[in-house]
Amino acid sequence: MKEYKILTVPLVSPSAPAEPAAAQHPSLMNSIREFFMPTDFMDVQGADNIRTDEAERLMREMNRSGWEVVSAVPVQPDPAGMILFITFAREQ
Repeated sequence: MKEYKILTVPLVSPSAPAEPAAAQHPSLMNSIREFFMPTDFMDVQGADNIRTDEAERLMREMNRSGWEVVSAVPVQPDPAGMILFITFAREQ
């Protein structure tokens, strides 16, 4: 039987400067950009404030504990920020 866990991570950090592009995980950042179609969303909302370092840290930490990433979905519940819903699974 599989056990599931959904965790959220903020992606928009308005007070902190954006991390350098080289420090961000390229596949996660590209997935976020493709999901929102940069010409329609990212340019308007300010892609410079999107940070993936916390999401990557959480994924690595959960993986070390035996959890596997099932999905990661960016959601913008309000104009002030965007969060990433990460679903993890593991065998019990």
